Amino acid sequence: MMGWISLVMPLPGGLGALEASQVYTLGRFGYSAASALSLTLLMRGRDMLIGGLGLLLAGTGWRRNRIKGV
Repeated sequence: MMGWISLVMPLPGGLGALEASQVYTLGRFGYSAASALSLTLLMRGRDMLIGGLGLLLAGTGWRRNRIKGV
């Protein structure tokens, strides 16, 4: 829930809001700030990978349809 709330924080593009919410939440469970930031960076990397693959597949499909003239 803290991650969802971080999306509406008044920061430029939400920068740092997810990280801050993860540090706060995982800190309450006894994890260190470094562990929380590492987890958040892994989550961001996963999201970037999935988004990049989606853009790559969409671009490939668009290009293939454009060449066929569809």
